[in-house]
Amino acid sequence: MFDRHDALELLEYDRWANTRIGEALAGIPEAERIFAHVVGAMELWYERVAGGDYKKLAVWPAVAPRLDAVSERWRAHLERADERELARVVEFTNSAGQPCADRLDDIVRHLVNHGSHHRGQIASLLRAAGRKPETLDFIVWRRMQGEQSREPVAWKHFVIESTYLAAIEKIDAQLAAHRAHLEVGFRSGMLLASGPQLPRSGGMILARAKDKAEVEEFLARDPFALAGLSEYRVVEFQPVKQSALFSAWALGV
Repeated sequence: MFDRHDALELLEYDRWANTRIGEALAGIPEAERIFAHVVGAMELWYERVAGGDYKKLAVWPAVAPRLDAVSERWRAHLERADERELARVVEFTNSAGQPCADRLDDIVRHLVNHGSHHRGQIASLLRAAGRKPETLDFIVWRRMQGEQSREPVAWKHFVIESTYLAAIEKIDAQLAAHRAHLEVGFRSGMLLASGPQLPRSGGMILARAKDKAEVEEFLARDPFALAGLSEYRVVEFQPVKQSALFSAWALGV
């Protein structure tokens, strides 16, 4: 069965292979264009999965920083993905305007296969330019890993307090979009609970993540934050005592 470990392993291989070939294609415009497409596709598919804006991305000159950034977003999402999340059907409209619905585990497989296809094209361009491309097969990467087992994620836990900066009417106008964004966090396993303060001067969220920066990046994408309607105070805490119901979430089981 394709599980979270399989998904993370494939994405780690894909990141390694993309990084290696990205270092070898400078000065070959067509290879640079194809590589930009590979990274753009990773961003596009991530936004589809996360429920974000999956508009087409332009070709840009500085690809490497964007490769690292989108690879980290994928890693963070998949580290929290359970069987139900991997089987979730993602609905979207493709670049041809056609409605589509694909399982997340199939999207991961497609993403890595898509990268392999285009890395083959780039390798041909490198040979035509008189360069020798590196062997970037999955089995080569796997052998390099040896028998190392994945280290378990050391989750950190956070209480997030939001304070409204606008009238409640403006808050309510963005409430549906805000809740849709939080749903992405619940599906990925980042969030445990959320809700308004009483009286409604803000909200409270209970979250887990690899580090505080990951939580802050998620909050920065919240429609409340994008519209300047709320500010956030993120407090890390250590759940030393916990109920059995809480333990599974806290440990990432």
